[in-house]
Amino acid sequence: MESSASGLKMPSDEGEEKIVVFGLDSTEENWYMQTYNPDCENGEILGQMKRGFRTAFVALKESVFAIGGRVKGEFCTTHVEEFNFKERHWKPRAALLAGRDNHAAVALKIAEQDAILVCGGWNKKDEELRSCELFLPQENRYVCRDPIITVSFLIPFRNEANRFLLSLRLRQRLY
Repeated sequence: MESSASGLKMPSDEGEEKIVVFGLDSTEENWYMQTYNPDCENGEILGQMKRGFRTAFVALKESVFAIGGRVKGEFCTTHVEEFNFKERHWKPRAALLAGRDNHAAVALKIAEQDAILVCGGWNKKDEELRSCELFLPQENRYVCRDPIITVSFLIPFRNEANRFLLSLRLRQRLY
């Protein structure tokens, strides 16, 4: 399997740190997810996924979300799918409110509720999107305020949880 530049950390029952790598098979028709354990230098194929490009991937608890992008020749899709690591299968989730590719997405908590913030990107008219959508996985719905944020700056730092801080200037409340 040829691996792509995409990778996410995956929760592990064994306490090991594993990384999820996305890549194409030898026919370049299908994408696969594979774990990679940097300590043992081995991996395991988790599952297959639709071939897509410019899709945002977000790890949240025991799942990875594939959000928007270009899938099977469709540009700037609204498709969102969730892959559960324990069940090892994909399931469709609520569609984005705006089709996007080349966008950013990040998992966060708002008032103790898990959420995914999807921002920016480009639409089918090749116009820059200056909007964000907040996905609430527990409710399987999006909240949108358009346009809502301006990204001020990004400050990478390491804390106990190896998280990064994204500073945003909000014009309206997200939720």
